[in-house]
Amino acid sequence: MFYVIRQWYTVRVAVLVSILFGSSAWLLHNARLATPVVLQLSLVMALAYGVWLRRTHKKTLAVLLGVLLIVWFAYIPGFIWFVLAAVIWQRKLLTKFMQSTPVWGVMVSYILGVLLLAPLARALILEPELLKNLVGLPLGHLPTITDIARNLISVPKQLFVHGPNDPSVWLGGLPLLDVFSMAILVLGGYSLYFKRKLDSTKFIFGGLVLGTLVVGLGVVQVIVLMPLLYAIVAAGIALMLQQWLTVFPQNPLARLLGSLAITLVVAITVFFHINHYFIAWPNAPATKQAFTSEIQ
Repeated sequence: MFYVIRQWYTVRVAVLVSILFGSSAWLLHNARLATPVVLQLSLVMALAYGVWLRRTHKKTLAVLLGVLLIVWFAYIPGFIWFVLAAVIWQRKLLTKFMQSTPVWGVMVSYILGVLLLAPLARALILEPELLKNLVGLPLGHLPTITDIARNLISVPKQLFVHGPNDPSVWLGGLPLLDVFSMAILVLGGYSLYFKRKLDSTKFIFGGLVLGTLVVGLGVVQVIVLMPLLYAIVAAGIALMLQQWLTVFPQNPLARLLGSLAITLVVAITVFFHINHYFIAWPNAPATKQAFTSEIQ
């Protein structure tokens, strides 16, 4: 996350957002439980690859890493849609890279991709039911229109109103985003609106729309949106700092106080998330009951 934000904004913004991202109770819950859901954070890899791709001159390495990223996404249920969307959107750039890559580089990447996708292809042939998972649908009965609508509504609800109703992965009725992140998210969205023609902005908002639709299918969870949401938070923090420094361009004390104020708010937010995960959640009666029931 730091690499991506650093390419767009200052080191200060990259550090603050990376700390917010890494200490988020949302991330801690999923990372520490080590369930397959944590793989849905992989959009941050796509962000990093997209940023790096536009700056690198290493064509062969770019093609090879692109193939590996496609393979990685193919093994995550529902992520095939992100691959298709990215290939269609950036087809001209990808074609340019392929044409300027040595033949041996293309062949190595192709063979490696085929070998790595072979187990997936075999599994799909032996169990065609897995095709549902590949496209983000649950195994068994297909979701109804009502189910999809309910899943779509749950996205903003979990983010801003009430998190997952599961004490084994979340605390009480808290939303997934804290108050500071919600406020900065609005500011970041406002900032990015004026940069809507940039590819980075198109990726973020396009990814949010596509991610929300994929969540609606029933397999992918809201955590898939986390890297994109924190990229918007980065835009909000950058705008706050920029506006403050514009008002006080020559006053070193005022500049320092502005930076310290934002850093302090971030520190308080981090403290909230750490307490949420390491103190409040494990000591909540509902959490203890949930894990006691699982053990029994």
